[in-house]
Amino acid sequence: MRYYLSENGGAMTVSGDPGPFGVTIPPGYREVTEEEYNAATGVETVPVPPVPPEPPAEGPALEEAAAEARRAKGE
Repeated sequence: MRYYLSENGGAMTVSGDPGPFGVTIPPGYREVTEEEYNAATGVETVPVPPVPPEPPAEGPALEEAAAEARRAKGE
């Protein structure tokens, strides 16, 4: 993703490379970093917390899973 800001307050993003067969960047826009773009447009990036692992099965559910595994093996 490429980020552009205009001298008069405009902002735009371009996916892929601009060029002769892609998007033409209008005069007055300059390419900036993602951080500069986010600061100028008021975008706040919030990190996504990691997904916690599933808790282990307990009690009857654990015993039932073990019995199912034994049946699947033919024991």
